[in-house]
Amino acid sequence: MLLKYIKRARHLARFELRMLQVYLFDYRRYRKHAAPNRRFSNDLQRGAFLLMVLHSIEKGLTMAVPRGFFGRDKAELIMKTYRAMQFDEGSRWLHCYTFRVLEAYQRHLLEHGETPQTFLDSLNRFLETHKDEHESPDIEGGALSLRAVQSPRFTDSQLSALFETRHSTRMFREGTIPKQHLLLAARMAHSGPAACNRHPCRVHYINKGPLMKRALEIQGGNTGFESEIAHVAVVTCDLSSFLDLSERNQPWVEGGLFAMSLVLAFHAMGYGTCCLNWAATIEQDQAIRATGVVEDRHCVIMLIGLGLLRDDYVAAASTRAPEDQLATFHD
Repeated sequence: MLLKYIKRARHLARFELRMLQVYLFDYRRYRKHAAPNRRFSNDLQRGAFLLMVLHSIEKGLTMAVPRGFFGRDKAELIMKTYRAMQFDEGSRWLHCYTFRVLEAYQRHLLEHGETPQTFLDSLNRFLETHKDEHESPDIEGGALSLRAVQSPRFTDSQLSALFETRHSTRMFREGTIPKQHLLLAARMAHSGPAACNRHPCRVHYINKGPLMKRALEIQGGNTGFESEIAHVAVVTCDLSSFLDLSERNQPWVEGGLFAMSLVLAFHAMGYGTCCLNWAATIEQDQAIRATGVVEDRHCVIMLIGLGLLRDDYVAAASTRAPEDQLATFHD
């Protein structure tokens, strides 16, 4: 009896130690790459903060009854953060977006006439000093004027067809997905919601070959159909986009939204997908980084097997729970 108790205690101690190791691994990565104390160490963190504060201004411009003068503290943070950044070709869009938002904000302040002149002068000087004649005309910022009739209307059966005909498939036919469709799916997934408009997710496409084989080996949940897959999509989330301790779990929320949008985009285009779970050990996480596919500041959300659908194929029935177990209504 005593020996049995000792064995059980040892097993529990090993489990507790392993759990602490896993949480410490996650803590170190979040502490290294995120900026929960708002002490920025690189322009990736500053850029994420800039997006977050710009979104605060946009929200103020899109209220049903916007205040005349608002957001002075946010605008000053925008200007301060912008001045601290070095912009290159990869971040030029953020430069342009900053000016689009501030120009819309400036127009709003001028229309309502409640703004202290000293602040208006400061905003005007900033816009005049840092304006770039090569700004992209395609980038929008501020508030969009929309009409409900412009939103697409789908019947219940059309919506059901999109969502309920999606199945993870482990049977693909020979061939690859055109690069333009891989990019289109990524762009569609990128149009989904993200906390404070930061959009920290990225998809890494790996084509069939030794690197894809290694990534699938590390994931480990594709035995028996790995040779069927044409591409693997590795969905990741950039930890440098998170700026508060309360956001420690936000990468998984952002990544889940992005991954599901990506899967539905491929389904809508007629391609097959198989979601490959990333419930990974520390060793697996380190191994996928060792391939060079995933940067250290990114956390892996999941892998997705991609390919061309066969004319006829088999998928798991995966019966869902009844409707009365899916939603709870409260008054």
